[in-house]
Amino acid sequence: MTKRNAKKSRSSELTKSLLLYFLVAGFFILVFYTFSSSPKETVPISLSESLQMVKEGKAEKVEVSGSSISVFGKDGKEYLSRKEDSSSFLELLQKTGVDTASIPVIIKDDSLPGSITEIIFNLLPIVLVIVFFLLIMRQARGASDSIFSFGKSRAKLF
Repeated sequence: MTKRNAKKSRSSELTKSLLLYFLVAGFFILVFYTFSSSPKETVPISLSESLQMVKEGKAEKVEVSGSSISVFGKDGKEYLSRKEDSSSFLELLQKTGVDTASIPVIIKDDSLPGSITEIIFNLLPIVLVIVFFLLIMRQARGASDSIFSFGKSRAKLF
């Protein structure tokens, strides 16, 4: 084996090793991320109960995300209720006679950032499986090429 082929072989092996280490590390990071995020305990309540909590001053803040309403009570619990998509939570508060300036209402727009992370975490396992099978097929192709070389001499002429 010449020096050039030896360097090429070493760099190819190094590239394969690094790729394998990155794939394994990515897999472990994905598994850790999936199991480490524990879901918050939420208490489901009706929309009228959530409006009543805000009206009585039992709520610390309110987060509205699409049709879900998270009411954070002063007791430290999070209460979850749903509203219709077409109705505005601020309009509901005004109809019930609640001063909208008395409680912070946070309206979250999770249309873009949430969807990008969902797409990444849904496609990442598929891409990893495809890469894994491509590496296996590449090794199998190299093995099938060497099957028919059993009668060939590997001696080199100098």
